[in-house]
Amino acid sequence: MIKYIIASGFSTAMLFNLASPALSSEDVAVNLNLDSNRNYYTTTNSLGATSLVQLAYQGFLKNQGIPSHGGLVRSVMSGKVDAETLVTAAIAVGRVSPDTLYDKGYLDLVDLRLQSFRNF
Repeated sequence: MIKYIIASGFSTAMLFNLASPALSSEDVAVNLNLDSNRNYYTTTNSLGATSLVQLAYQGFLKNQGIPSHGGLVRSVMSGKVDAETLVTAAIAVGRVSPDTLYDKGYLDLVDLRLQSFRNF
């Protein structure tokens, strides 16, 4: 019985999280301020595709214009945020190297993780 209550409460919370901000329109703009003194190549392959999407979902890329939580889900579903957008934002904060933007395998993995939001 308690498991049912917890599960239904969680489901309701998720529905409200996805539905309520849908009334506002969000524009996504990536803030790409690269620091020329920073060595971006030291972070190559240090952040997996799943971790990148999780960080974005948790709000670690908000300063780069990537919305978090339900906003990220809506932006992915509307096509405003894609794998290249996330990788570009991660490059801006030094989480991945600039070469990552040209790594089709990595971009495909990020895209696969983002597509899981479409199942919400």
